[in-house]
Amino acid sequence: MDQKENVSQPIDNSAIVGLIKNESNFTKDGDFDIDLCNLKLDEVVKDLNNFNLFQYLSGLWEITKYFKEIGTMLSYASDDVRAKINIIRNDYVFPEFSQCYNFQDFITTETKLGIHILNSENNKECGFKKGNRWYKYESGKTLFYQNKLPGLCLD
Repeated sequence: MDQKENVSQPIDNSAIVGLIKNESNFTKDGDFDIDLCNLKLDEVVKDLNNFNLFQYLSGLWEITKYFKEIGTMLSYASDDVRAKINIIRNDYVFPEFSQCYNFQDFITTETKLGIHILNSENNKECGFKKGNRWYKYESGKTLFYQNKLPGLCLD
């Protein structure tokens, strides 16, 4: 009988400790199962003064699987945002940005310089050859918009 089938089955109190101690009920393997989680926690809330500890713990165990899955996604998203923040921070090495105190000033300065179209992959195609100070430049606009089409030098 799988876990979903036995959730609503009454569990003898003497068996609860065994279920809690049984490692196979708390495996790290497998994906988050929202239906199983809901079934288990629905059993818990039926009687909050006397809830089945096994159902509660195994419901929480399912939630930890979700946290693990979403944690990986959030980690990738966080890394991407940090990389884009560092793009703008790195652009401040150029003196033209020393008076840019907000994002609008930053983008206006890039646009006036004609470098707002650069994404570090299209710089050569946009006329910024090796040796040019903007050859490896990446626009701060990539924080909101990323143009990664090689050879496309337009907004």
